[in-house]
Amino acid sequence: MKKSITLLFIFICSCQIILKAEEIPFEKGDLNAAMKKAIVSKKILFVECYTTWCGPCKWMAKNVFTDNDVAKFYESNFVNIRLDMEKGEGLDFAKRYEVKVYPTYVFLDGEGVMIHKACGSKEAKEFIKDGMNALDPKRNLSGMQKIFESGERSSTFLKDYLTVLSAANMNADKVVNVYIEVSDKKELLTEENFNLLASFAKPGDNTFAFIMSMKDNYAEVIGKEKINQFIEGNYLDVASMAGRKDAPDQLKNSFGELVQYKLENQDEIMAHMNWVYSQASKKHDNLYENAVKYIDGFKMDDANELNNAAWSFYESFGNDKEKLEKALNWIKKSVELKKEYASMDTYANILYKMGKNEEAKDIAKDAIAMGKENKEETGETENLLKQINGSKK
Repeated sequence: MKKSITLLFIFICSCQIILKAEEIPFEKGDLNAAMKKAIVSKKILFVECYTTWCGPCKWMAKNVFTDNDVAKFYESNFVNIRLDMEKGEGLDFAKRYEVKVYPTYVFLDGEGVMIHKACGSKEAKEFIKDGMNALDPKRNLSGMQKIFESGERSSTFLKDYLTVLSAANMNADKVVNVYIEVSDKKELLTEENFNLLASFAKPGDNTFAFIMSMKDNYAEVIGKEKINQFIEGNYLDVASMAGRKDAPDQLKNSFGELVQYKLENQDEIMAHMNWVYSQASKKHDNLYENAVKYIDGFKMDDANELNNAAWSFYESFGNDKEKLEKALNWIKKSVELKKEYASMDTYANILYKMGKNEEAKDIAKDAIAMGKENKEETGETENLLKQINGSKK
């Protein structure tokens, strides 16, 4: 009987070990130690580049790095290490390997030369595919660069190479230019090719100019709305960058470029750019005027933009009564158009800042109930409600 109990105990423990989720075995030491281990074991070094605030990084750590197939593949083929890009040796690593988005996955040889690179959160199969590409000289960045430099110019290869470069968030002006040059223009007029080219395009470069020269043709393939989103998104990026640099001339030059395309909605895009520039500069010199021109002029039927503008005013203008009244009108209109947790939270915050505590309390309660019903995180609104309840009437 005792022997049977012992065997049963061993069986149960064995099952627990089998059922225990595996995960990628990341090294505990520094980068240099991991590099030496990679050299000795004749493996490629895999470096996961993350930050502590990166949501997709946390999702990968929880859902993908713990996948059994992922863990086995990466343990078998690589020496693995994680580096925080905002502290310690991660700071120099980010500069050396041009890590600009998170998470980024860098694969290095024993000399520290980058073999492959990929970015972003993804499902287990795609993440394993990144590793498989890193192991394949015909599919990794280093190998494909050598093939390109050897003179390979087939459109099929160039498309594959650009796909890998895009996934790595790397500059590819020369390769894109060659791809456009050697490809039949009709072959480029597909949604797949639009998405590929758009991932590299920036106002002022040849890729953007090519897409704009074919924008009516692309509109027939992917729809006018998607083309407009592409154009506006790129110019808003320019405006944001100019604002962060406090470079009004750069913004003015982008207006001159935009006008040459004679877009139906160019006035709306320019108004939006002015507002984005004001927000990015953090000087708020013309933030009020630019926001009013954009929102009142073009977005009074857009619930999301009304909410964004109202929250911007809430954060930017302290207790300025005139500007908070404007924000209050916008958020009321937003809620009227589409009642959502985010807009109700904004509504409650603005009311509270304006001293309308009882109204703010009612709206906050409604926001929390709505958020919980939709399984959204409501902690900030719950904290607001505590503040309201603790305030003097």
